[in-house]
Amino acid sequence: MGSDANDPAEGRGFFPQTRWTLVSAARDGGADPDAARRALGELCEAYWRPLYAFARAAGKGATEAEDSVQSFLLRLISKDSLAGIDRAKGKLRSFLAASFKKHLASEWRRETAQKRGGAESPLSIDAGLAEEQFQIDAGRGLDPEALFDRRWALTVLDRVLAKLGAAFEARGQGERFAVLKDFLEPGAGEQGYAAAGATLNLAENAVQQAVFRMRREYRKLLEAEIAETVADPSGVEAELRHLIAAVAA
Repeated sequence: MGSDANDPAEGRGFFPQTRWTLVSAARDGGADPDAARRALGELCEAYWRPLYAFARAAGKGATEAEDSVQSFLLRLISKDSLAGIDRAKGKLRSFLAASFKKHLASEWRRETAQKRGGAESPLSIDAGLAEEQFQIDAGRGLDPEALFDRRWALTVLDRVLAKLGAAFEARGQGERFAVLKDFLEPGAGEQGYAAAGATLNLAENAVQQAVFRMRREYRKLLEAEIAETVADPSGVEAELRHLIAAVAA
């Protein structure tokens, strides 16, 4: 994501996590191959679980799905597939889903490193976790595209929650976040305010205000995360609605 004074990653040599910045760095990294590879790794980290879900929903077995995701990500590196990405053309989510669908349909194969594990992986994939998540979603009867969108949405929410937690930690409020984060869940009401207040030594109205501020900060972080994946800021609200619908699917 973009620069943030409260982001503990800033100032430690991390490549900025803005999704479209990552694409640009991965695509145009001739002058700094290391930065390009870090950028591509960050990009892959954000999308490999949705890609795995897509492959499984498309009929791939667990091992085949993992191989398909790895080969697709390796293709991004080796075949300059990012060269054609233009932010003005639309959503990064849509580009990757469409590209991966073509990848599965045409069964692209690299001419080098044919064997499983024979090439350097762009990132370490926790296939067990990906399969566990797929099994949770499998009973929903979603097609591959819808399942990709659902897993993308949940990944975005996980990233935003982690960033919010890091911001609280940076302010010395890690315990407050641990106690209050459940109030971010849809439908969370005020029933638990008294108990939270007792834990944090806060009055109930102070807990209510803290939750209000936390939700507002969460919303801003979520909008910022989504803004980094769309072509035009005016598309943020529509993409946010799509995210909410995908989670509810």
